[in-house]
Amino acid sequence: MRGLHQGRPVEVIHFGLGNVGRAALRLARTREWLRPVAAVIGGNSPVGELVKSGEIPDDLALSPDPDQLLDRFRPEVALIATRSPIAEVKDDILRCVRRGVNVVTSSEELAYPEVTDASAGEEIADACRRFGAAVVATGINPGFVFDVLPVVVAGACWDVQRISVTRALDASVFGQRVHRSLGVGYSLEDFEEAREAGIIRGHIGFEESAEVIAEALGRDLDHFSETVQPLIADRSYRLREYVISPGQTAGVTQEATASVNGRPWLRFDLSLHVDPDSVRIQTRDRIRIEGENTIDVTIQPGTQAVLTTSARLVNSIPSVLSAPPGLYNATGLLPAAPWLGEVLPPGVRRSRRT
Repeated sequence: MRGLHQGRPVEVIHFGLGNVGRAALRLARTREWLRPVAAVIGGNSPVGELVKSGEIPDDLALSPDPDQLLDRFRPEVALIATRSPIAEVKDDILRCVRRGVNVVTSSEELAYPEVTDASAGEEIADACRRFGAAVVATGINPGFVFDVLPVVVAGACWDVQRISVTRALDASVFGQRVHRSLGVGYSLEDFEEAREAGIIRGHIGFEESAEVIAEALGRDLDHFSETVQPLIADRSYRLREYVISPGQTAGVTQEATASVNGRPWLRFDLSLHVDPDSVRIQTRDRIRIEGENTIDVTIQPGTQAVLTTSARLVNSIPSVLSAPPGLYNATGLLPAAPWLGEVLPPGVRRSRRT
């Protein structure tokens, strides 16, 4: 490869500068073929402090107005790491796609929109085809541990009689807003009320991951269920943003099961805690595919949530640039390996504006 591919690096706009968004920005700045040019910020973002600390470069354009930034910089790719629900990311995705900007998003619900909002998924897919853009939803879950890895491991199997994925992780890397959705930091009474009200959802994306696996392996799920249970603290835990007191929830366990033709076929188990060592939870990921030649794979100490999610976002950029227009889940694109070369790999599709 000679010189910079097609004359310039891929320009990227970032939506969201939370933990994952900032990590994705930091990683993108290490890739010589990428150039972060702007970031859409929320009204409560501590931008001044982040610029002063060096977490946000002082030459990055910042604005709460995404349309102004998109029209000014006309980037080729947007990394959207803001919210999980499709309803809360759809407008930003569409404003990008209608300008021909490709999107990589961490929205868990968009990984398989038929679960929660099929019409929104079809609207995004139609816009992609009309305006020539590609969108992929990926991350650590969905997008890696609970779907991509099982599908990849199953590729070495004679058959697939049963799939189980077990994950235990350190939840201290998340802030209080994410903890509230996971179910961390509640009294037991408040936990039950918030769970009934749908405020506590635990990890979002289990059903989406289950459907991704089933689709990839040519199966139809006829039953899916999941539960979330609290882990009560017996001591205080001082976190970055707040303190968890004894008697409050310091973590959760979550279980999901799915069947095919009335028989158990898939099981997910997740344990998360703000201090796993204190309750003897060993962080790890385990994928087990049972069949004629059972394969059992363990990743230890397990994939770190923020770093892995941000890596999946950045590493997916070459694949989404190369993809035909459309909406994809993480199994629908080429493997998202980190491209460490100075220039883009041969054959990567560039924007028509190049």
